[in-house]
Amino acid sequence: MKFKFKYALIVLSMVILSCGSDDDGSPTTTPVDPEQPITAAYTATITTEFSEENFPQDYPSGASFGTIVAITHEPGLSVYQLGQIASEGFEAYVEDGDVAALGAFISSQVGEENEGSFSIQSAGSVSAVGSETFNLSFTPTRTRVTIIANLNPSPDWFVGVSSFDITDGNSLIENEIIGLQPIDAGTSSGDTYDAPDETENAVISTINGAPFSSGGFTPEIGQIEISRVN
Repeated sequence: MKFKFKYALIVLSMVILSCGSDDDGSPTTTPVDPEQPITAAYTATITTEFSEENFPQDYPSGASFGTIVAITHEPGLSVYQLGQIASEGFEAYVEDGDVAALGAFISSQVGEENEGSFSIQSAGSVSAVGSETFNLSFTPTRTRVTIIANLNPSPDWFVGVSSFDITDGNSLIENEIIGLQPIDAGTSSGDTYDAPDETENAVISTINGAPFSSGGFTPEIGQIEISRVN
């Protein structure tokens, strides 16, 4: 039976009392901690297929992906969105792999009163062709996940999934596979892997064309599989 995640907050707010009696006949009560978190556990596997065979045009030496970043968060929080300008923290990650700067920027935007609205973790790294599996933990309020991995070398390119929702109505999804295409963060200009560092202020967009393809469609560079554990 699928777990009705929507009602978990109601369960959390209840204090269940178990009744007994002392030797003198007076009742005793034992409260259950209402702060005990209810979580849903998932695994995420990122598989990359950035080989010279798949992407022969100007294929770079020492190609790899940087530190994978996974952020579970509330629906209202956006780490990045296609068609929008990248934040300062996101720019620091995609250009320099600075996970700490990304986390600090998100914290500054949500404020101290909303620190619990997201959880950020580094989840290892993955080679140009390979896979990496890591764990994710969701709560009744943090039901979205954003996963990103920057591409090296590149001006500001990355792969990722933005604000993926693990809920389906009142239930949790069991499994989902999401295709990955290279994305341009729009913070540094250049259409080659080793382009010089020149500031740009363009929107985040999927790369359709060189150097990943000669036409208007870029094949998938990998995929992310998200699977429920409990």
